[in-house]
Amino acid sequence: SSLETTSRVGSAEQSNTSMIYGDLAILKLFRKISPGENPEVEMTRFLTENAHFEHIPAYLGDLHRASDNATIAFLQAFAVNQGDGWAWTLDELAHYYESVAGCPAPSSVGSPASMEAVNELPPEVREHAGLYLDAAYLLGRRTAELHLALATPTNDVAFEAEPFTPEELATERERIEQQVATALATLERTLATSERELPGETVQLANDVLARRGGVKERLTELSGDPTQFGQRIRIHGDLHLGQLLRAHNDFLFVDFEGEPARSLEERRKKQSPLRDVAGMLRSFSYAAHAALGRHMQRRPDHSSALAPGATLWERSVSSEFLRGYRDTIDGNPMMPVGERAQLFLRALLLEKACYELAYELNNRPTWLHIPLAGVRDLLG
Repeated sequence: SSLETTSRVGSAEQSNTSMIYGDLAILKLFRKISPGENPEVEMTRFLTENAHFEHIPAYLGDLHRASDNATIAFLQAFAVNQGDGWAWTLDELAHYYESVAGCPAPSSVGSPASMEAVNELPPEVREHAGLYLDAAYLLGRRTAELHLALATPTNDVAFEAEPFTPEELATERERIEQQVATALATLERTLATSERELPGETVQLANDVLARRGGVKERLTELSGDPTQFGQRIRIHGDLHLGQLLRAHNDFLFVDFEGEPARSLEERRKKQSPLRDVAGMLRSFSYAAHAALGRHMQRRPDHSSALAPGATLWERSVSSEFLRGYRDTIDGNPMMPVGERAQLFLRALLLEKACYELAYELNNRPTWLHIPLAGVRDLLG
């Protein structure tokens, strides 16, 4: 057998045990077995065998229960890599903040990234973050290629692209509105009970957000009208962020197609707008910029908060290059919303994602509250 090689047990994961066979393959043994095929197996097999998509560790085989198709084990190619996209991004940001620390404040913090326009980037960011800007453009291309692969024409109903309908648009609005309402209600309760425990800047941000919540309904009513203007629904990654990438040979591989683990199997297999993945990646750039800034300030407190404009400049520039790469690759494909609808839809999905993050940080990590709060404030501005 080609797998006659030394094996070792991988680092512990929550839901599976991994066995690694040299640099050839990785076998995942699922500890929690539930009816229905695991979405990661289903997605990886389709991308490997139907779409011939090369930017994932390839599907090699799986073991499942015949009675209900429950996945027991999954074998895929082992990807030699230089670490995940989150760690690589934080390293790049550490160099960026060191580089800009002694420089004058940027002449501009740039414009918010948009699906509609190509932003002219200030020269300072090209000078200090040129490598990452090129990587962000490439990642935008690869994300678009992933979506094109998932929209490969097929007779498999699980992967066939479907149009938006008025009912589906209504479901989108309801889901986003529910997420926003839940997060803002939790925020209001936290302020009422724990305001003294939060930094003053965070409290100010929270009050800014709550003062703007009247604009939510108006934002979401824009997601109406001709449903064909909102593109098609396809299978998407479903939980896309920098931690779901591997950096390999100056390129990227996508991993972990299970979707958000808190959601049911049915929800994770649901077809959605590819812009949900785009929104996930843009929010991940925001998290990286602020997390790395916090880390830098701890290490170099003498650099003070003067680096905040540099963080905004990096986030907006990287996001703009990511969207430019995405648009250049996918433009004109029927799965994409038409014209200004793309930006309206993306903003609504970014608001949903930022509110999901806000609810998470309120419950788990209050010291990071300022990151989603700033995002929600800007999206409601």
